[in-house]
Amino acid sequence: MDYMRIMFGVVMLHVHGASASVYISTTSRGYTSTETGSPYFECYRSSPSLTAAVSNGRYVYLYNDRLPPVNAANADPPPSVAFDAGNPPTQSYRKNLETNDHMSYGAFYCAASLDGERSVVPTLFLRSDARFVPTSGRFSKTVNKGDVNVTVDFTEITPSVILMNWRFNGTTDMTETISVGTIFTELTVYTIIGEVDTSHGGVYELHLESERGLARAGLLRLIVRACPAGRYDESSGCTQICPSCYNGGICHDQTGICICPPGFQGDGCEMACGRNRYGRNCEYRCDYELSDDSTACSGLQVCVPDPYGCSCTPGYKGLNCTTECDQGEFGASCTETCHCVSGECDRFTGVCTGSSTKCEPGWTGTNCQECMVGRYGPKCERKYNCNITGIQILHASAFKITQINIHTMLKKE
Repeated sequence: MDYMRIMFGVVMLHVHGASASVYISTTSRGYTSTETGSPYFECYRSSPSLTAAVSNGRYVYLYNDRLPPVNAANADPPPSVAFDAGNPPTQSYRKNLETNDHMSYGAFYCAASLDGERSVVPTLFLRSDARFVPTSGRFSKTVNKGDVNVTVDFTEITPSVILMNWRFNGTTDMTETISVGTIFTELTVYTIIGEVDTSHGGVYELHLESERGLARAGLLRLIVRACPAGRYDESSGCTQICPSCYNGGICHDQTGICICPPGFQGDGCEMACGRNRYGRNCEYRCDYELSDDSTACSGLQVCVPDPYGCSCTPGYKGLNCTTECDQGEFGASCTETCHCVSGECDRFTGVCTGSSTKCEPGWTGTNCQECMVGRYGPKCERKYNCNITGIQILHASAFKITQINIHTMLKKE
């Protein structure tokens, strides 16, 4: 079950119990330059959760060194502005953040509640002069229960000899900070020694000693699935095997549903939305004035329910989501690899382009992300010798066979 505390407008959620059936996404712009321009985030519901009640606000308090005891930097954001978006048109909500007194810096969220279930989707905002940024170029990182020596990695923009302080997770008291004490000092990489579990999931903050009041810390949210890799259903001891989730999708640790990256849909995230599209059912546009222009989604970050977290939309990468994928890359934050004879593919969909539209040997599917029947392995390079009858492979991916009906011995090559 979800574990939540609600005080002073802040929601704390142990995300490994988050609902996969109530769907809401949080989009943001201006999230890497919160002190300038017009930073904002928006909340979008998707079918079948279109009637869900929506709420939003601060996820955790990160800063309290200004104007005590009434802390302007931790004040609730202004009221939401409702508008219609999507196909069919659905009421959505925008939070325009105020840039004075660091009020647009920190962790915010959109939440949806329906039939007793609740889903909370956080997003993070940094200043343009932040001392530290996530090394991965993303504001969230997903790992699995049992993973060993998991790291939280930041890059220091301008090296300094000043002591660094790490803090973890939040508080629901607006007069306190995200973790009153430090959990670690020095270094820009924090290693969780041994096996990780859900207690390690949350918001990590790294700042220079005595500079916390400048709101120039680095922020990253660690998401820990409640089951080991490839498994789901915590209530049964994680005995169920995850289905294949393509194009960067991640198996929900409780239900086994694939949580798709922005820009992909389908039970296995196998269908691409294309340019200027995102949403659980590809029903929303990044920019309604640019049709299907390839630049429409530049600068947009989209966060979806855990355990996926946040990323750019397909075709873009980097913390501010304005860098186009390199050749051979595609997908949300450009994390996926093209498997095309030409070595080229559409950066939004992964469909092969260039001199040949054929998949590399061993690969198949609309965008060459599935192993051909009889093959398996990270590169679909290994074969099953099916020289005897009675073998029915129903769904094969690059890493596993998710359902096999075996009547006779299966011999691996």
